[in-house]
Amino acid sequence: MKNVFRKDKSELVARNQVHVIETLTEESIKELAEPLKKYLRVCGYINTLIPVNADVYWSESWLKMSQDQDWRKIHTIHSNGHPN
Repeated sequence: MKNVFRKDKSELVARNQVHVIETLTEESIKELAEPLKKYLRVCGYINTLIPVNADVYWSESWLKMSQDQDWRKIHTIHSNGHPN
C-alpha cells in the first residue's frame, strides 16, 4: 500500500504543478461563515498563499481490526490535494 500511496501522491502533486497559487484575501472569504472568517483573520491567514497540497502527519493513530484484538499503534500520513 505504501507504494500505491506514493504513486498516487506523486501523480497528484505533478497534476497540481499547473495550478495557479492564489492569495487568501477578504474578498475570497466573503461567503464563509463569520466564525470561520474570524478564525482566518485572527490566525493571520489573510494575505498568505493558499496551499494546493498538504500532508498531515498524525502523531497518534490506533487501529483495532476486531473486537477480539487489542488496539495497535499505526503510522498515518494523510495527503490532501486540490482536485483539478
